Amino acid sequence: ATPGPNFDHGPDSAAENRLLHMLNATTLDTFSGIGDMPIGMIQTYGMFMNDGTADDYFLSDYIVMWSANPAYTRIPDVHFMTEARYRGAQLVVIAPDHNATAIHADLWLAPKLQSDAALALAMAQVIVSEGLGKPDYIREQTDLPFLVRSDNGRFLREADLVADGRSDVFYLWDEAQGQAVLAPGSQGMKKPTLVLGAIVPALAGRHTVTAADGRTLEVEPLFARLRRHLDASYTPELAQQTTGVAADLIRRTARDMAAAKSAL
Repeated sequence: ATPGPNFDHGPDSAAENRLLHMLNATTLDTFSGIGDMPIGMIQTYGMFMNDGTADDYFLSDYIVMWSANPAYTRIPDVHFMTEARYRGAQLVVIAPDHNATAIHADLWLAPKLQSDAALALAMAQVIVSEGLGKPDYIREQTDLPFLVRSDNGRFLREADLVADGRSDVFYLWDEAQGQAVLAPGSQGMKKPTLVLGAIVPALAGRHTVTAADGRTLEVEPLFARLRRHLDASYTPELAQQTTGVAADLIRRTARDMAAAKSAL
């Protein structure tokens, strides 16, 4: 049996979960079952939720409510958001309906249903193409500096370059040394740290490495591939056709978000 997810996790869920366990049934996680699992959060942090408490709203100068309506769903907490606006925070609501939170927003974006991904990617295109991101953060906290093989589109792994090498250890191109080096923080590394030390990961450029079988492999950082993809498929003008949100408004939102000192 594969029942759908339970939507409560309150006291009444205990009996349900016990019954399903006795039946040796396969159950689905609530968020993944309803298509609401934030995959990027899991892949980045290893947790499906990673945020603070509602009073963090007050600490932000740029608040984005994306498909969220806390003035209706989180009534006890929404005053923190309102108080943040009193001290100068901007509130941006991204939702297809002019909901109870949107009516209080400084800016309301209403993308067409199911076009949120195109809107987000267009905003990413603006931030990346205009150099509005934080390179040091990208180098240390993401997999975007990891080298990708041009022949098969896969991450370059130690197993590609070293006989009996590990398949869960990846490479960066170190600008300081001018060569490929093992990426700290790879799952297969013995020391679980993201600290780069003296390594300066490249975010652009094509390079060659020698495979374990003697072949020459061309590689480049994932960030370079991402930038080409965004420029080719997700400019604000292209996103406007998909989302219905004006290209100028997409650029404005992306720039404001990137410039925020404390975004939430």
